Amino acid sequence: MSMMAIPASDGAWAEGIMEGVTEEERASFTNRQYHTLARMMANAFGMTKQFTTHYVQQVAENIVNEVDNCVGQSDFDLVEANTGENTTTLGEIKPQVANLSSQVANLNTQMAQLPVSAQSSGGTRQPKIGEPPEFNGTDGKVKFQEWMNKIQLWVVHENIVTDKHRITVAMNKLSGSAAQYMEPWIEKLTSGKTIGSWDEFVHELAIQYGQRDEKEGAKKELTALFINTDLAHKNFVKYAEKFRTLGRISGYEDSLLIDKLSQVIEKDMRLALIGYKSGNNIPTKWGEYLDLLLEIFKD
Repeated sequence: MSMMAIPASDGAWAEGIMEGVTEEERASFTNRQYHTLARMMANAFGMTKQFTTHYVQQVAENIVNEVDNCVGQSDFDLVEANTGENTTTLGEIKPQVANLSSQVANLNTQMAQLPVSAQSSGGTRQPKIGEPPEFNGTDGKVKFQEWMNKIQLWVVHENIVTDKHRITVAMNKLSGSAAQYMEPWIEKLTSGKTIGSWDEFVHELAIQYGQRDEKEGAKKELTALFINTDLAHKNFVKYAEKFRTLGRISGYEDSLLIDKLSQVIEKDMRLALIGYKSGNNIPTKWGEYLDLLLEIFKD
């Protein structure tokens, strides 16, 4: 007798539940309904396994008891009579018992391989967390990384394990320009075309919006650094390290950054810079200009 293999992973388990279900039918399920259905099926499987195991063990015990009761009787026909008119001979019963025992052992092995999430009891409630907010990529109310972190937490909390399901959840939380930017993914999802992986989806969003958040953040920090004369005068090396990192991310023009550096250095460095100008060309690239200021400071 061949037995259907139990899914070896959460992803295979979730895909198996939805096998043969159309996209339209899938769309009728909310995330919570999908999770509840999967939990109920896992519980049903566990209960069926327990009842089946108990039944098989009980039958085996009854057969063994009948055999024990008949031990010592010389007439084999009497054994058959005691075990019922329609029972098979002991020679046929023994391999059946062995087969049943083998199936029980196989069932126990497969249950041990079942994902923990599918075996767990539905009696323990997980703490509720709020659904992630929408991200439109423009208004700045929700930063990309903050939004993505909430999406990642949500899919874990809801046991959403397949890439396709995760992408669908995330796409449902995009609006405005962000939804328009990722429209090719929507077309793939709704048309049944092959889509990329979850990691590819996140990477594409991060390139477009993650770097933008980083750039805007760097500009804000750099604006504060422009007027931080206290740090520039007390520890110019540390000031230069921060300026170089933020300046590279900000994308500001060389002329602006050079002008801001010239304004923040202390008087002695300004005088040394004037002396340098008399016989040399001042760098026009802000990174080279910062290197020059570091040389003057160390001298």
